[in-house]
Amino acid sequence: MVAVPFIYFIILLIFVYFRNKRRFDLTCYIISIFAVSALFSILLDAFDLRSRDTSGYKISGGATFAYCGLITICLWPFIRMSNLSIKQVLPLKGEGKILKVLAWGSAIFFMIALILSWGDIISSLTSDMGQMRKDHYLIDEGGGGWLSTLPPGIKQLCVMLNIVFGVPWILQFLAFYSLTIQRLSNKYTVLLFAGTFSGLISNILAAGRSGFVFWAISLGACYLFFIPFMSRKDKKIMRNSFVIIGALFLVYMALVTISRFGDSSGGSQGSLISYAGQSFINFAYFWDTFTCPIPTLQNVVPLTYYLAGSMVGNANEIQEILSMSTGEALGVFYTYIGQIATSSNNIIAVIYCIMFAVFFGLVFKNKKALAWSIRKTFMYLLGTSVLFLGLFGHYYSDWSRTLAVILFFILFSFLKRPSTKYRSNGNRG
Repeated sequence: MVAVPFIYFIILLIFVYFRNKRRFDLTCYIISIFAVSALFSILLDAFDLRSRDTSGYKISGGATFAYCGLITICLWPFIRMSNLSIKQVLPLKGEGKILKVLAWGSAIFFMIALILSWGDIISSLTSDMGQMRKDHYLIDEGGGGWLSTLPPGIKQLCVMLNIVFGVPWILQFLAFYSLTIQRLSNKYTVLLFAGTFSGLISNILAAGRSGFVFWAISLGACYLFFIPFMSRKDKKIMRNSFVIIGALFLVYMALVTISRFGDSSGGSQGSLISYAGQSFINFAYFWDTFTCPIPTLQNVVPLTYYLAGSMVGNANEIQEILSMSTGEALGVFYTYIGQIATSSNNIIAVIYCIMFAVFFGLVFKNKKALAWSIRKTFMYLLGTSVLFLGLFGHYYSDWSRTLAVILFFILFSFLKRPSTKYRSNGNRG
């Protein structure tokens, strides 16, 4: 059974690719992410690198069907409405002043965060990252550990700014929008991209890898969405930038992996295989064997629980509570569907996927709509982000990320009336 998801997603990828007239769209990208992870699941089994809890578990056909089927249900609205079918994305009225404000704001906040945490960053990069990972805990205020050391007043301000600028894919979206649709100076694109790095500081301080993986996956998704609207010059700039970013990304990932796992039984190579391939096996294991003793919808609607003052804790704390009460090691990756299922139950996860597909199916039901506003474009990436960031867990189980999405949606709703000029898909070289 371990090979079934890989075979399935390869077949699905071929189907969608040819459905798009041999063009690789954002949905193909998402399917490829799950296909690559499924391939690593096969390697995980082949090299006997399963975790202790799943080592004796035999993957069932039901869990395999649920994994492939539920992901496909969530994908369907975007298979039906490929981003390649979008003909026009309209710029904002005037000169896009709000984009300029956001660009400067995000970049300034990044510089503040970098200055205030510089000493801790250097210490993190030069210390025993394995031990740091064990000892480090992030505060649950929409931010990272560096915020906890700030004096009152400044701390609250930085926490609020970190909520606004703490979701990298949103700033990446704005950077590409600024470059390809609004056609602002490259300066604002650089500022917005600089702003995306503030969300990685906490990951460095925790000796983590996932934040960097999320950042890189988001970058690829935004690039694929906006590439039809790029000029040849834009594409060249992006390709050159990706080489530099990719090199830095690989250096950091290697540094963390070797430091944290170099002396483990599986070694650094084993840790990478486990990191990339454990999602399906863990999903299947918990789908078949786990019953949550204290079901909650907090991982589905965390902001509602936060505002009601009834939060059990953040997503990691819920995992810890469930692990201690059941003896199961829930501090693992099992996809966004698995995270919802383990904190509630399998039926809730199925209902979530169906409602997700119905909602975005209705939002994008008009395939003939030609001119897309910034709000509708944002909604498309919001929906797909649940999937392209969902391999490891539910990205929006954190109330601060949910709040950031809502704030930007409200902002874009006020900016929904664009000017009459537009950028056409495929007509810019």
